[in-house]
Amino acid sequence: MKKKYTLKDTLFKCALARGFDSEDAFDGQSKIMVVGGTATQLNCYNQDFLRATSDIDFIVDRATSNIDRRKWAEYVRKKIEQEGYAVTRGLHRGGAEVKFIDLGKDFFIHLDCFGKNAFEKSKKRLAGEYERAEEYNILGTQIRCQSPMDVIINKIRRINALEGYNQIELDPYDRYFFSFIKDAQFDLVNTEELSDRLENVTRERDKSLEDLSRYGFEAIKSQIAQYKVDKDIYDISLMIEACRKRNYKIPQKEFKKNLEVALV
Repeated sequence: MKKKYTLKDTLFKCALARGFDSEDAFDGQSKIMVVGGTATQLNCYNQDFLRATSDIDFIVDRATSNIDRRKWAEYVRKKIEQEGYAVTRGLHRGGAEVKFIDLGKDFFIHLDCFGKNAFEKSKKRLAGEYERAEEYNILGTQIRCQSPMDVIINKIRRINALEGYNQIELDPYDRYFFSFIKDAQFDLVNTEELSDRLENVTRERDKSLEDLSRYGFEAIKSQIAQYKVDKDIYDISLMIEACRKRNYKIPQKEFKKNLEVALV
């Protein structure tokens, strides 16, 4: 199994800070933002929630070519190597990636990239996300990351996409959960019960994912897709609980409006 990292790990904090410094790899005008599981962890960190992860995902507020992506990866590689870590870089999964190889650590920094058409389609949604972004200081660097609202909205986007591709079918419990979330009825969500359930489900799925060679192609796709759903619902529950502890209210009307924009 992969080792996973949190904000208690020096390597993780270094990767996060140096990866964010990569704004300078573009034209001096572009903005980088942390998304996904690391954004979840940053928004929860003051509450001592540590959502472990094996990667850090960034996005940039512009369309990028393969040349731009390679330039970003090379820039980050040099920054990380200056900190004493051995890394490799390349293009991967519709973006660019810098992977740590020091001491066998399986950990990487990923830049999710948009081609011109994809960026134009997502431009309105991304503009709103950057406007609502939160900031946290990590190793002297102000890190911009998705707001709690946008973490939740993007988790819903991914689950909707997986349903649309017929890779998953939500069980009744999950559908019940989403009936509250999509209507921004966060006060009705029992995060303790949900987290306990998902930790058990994820633990069992981790065991079964250790040996995917036992499965056929379709079964593997189904296993991985369901694993992503469980992880995304877990992140949503963490966000809701962190917001409660911070007395941070997500406005229902604004949430529903931004969710509608995101699902177009």
